[in-house]
Amino acid sequence: MTNLMSEFLENRFHLDLEVKQSGEKIGDVGLPPWANDSTREFIKKHREALELDYVGQHYVGQRMRKEPVQETNFLIW
Repeated sequence: MTNLMSEFLENRFHLDLEVKQSGEKIGDVGLPPWANDSTREFIKKHREALELDYVGQHYVGQRMRKEPVQETNFLIW
């Protein structure tokens, strides 16, 4: 996997993204411990999960059949 597109998780250009209510400056996306502080590992693990047969059979298949969203387990923002 050469192009994991993890760049969007990092504030590489040090853009001023303001601060949190706590006063902490916002920068890179916070990663869970299992990602080992690696955006590439974070994306890789998510891709692996999405490629599981279970996901294809239970989620992607429903969406392809155009079943109503409320009948799936998706949360849409």
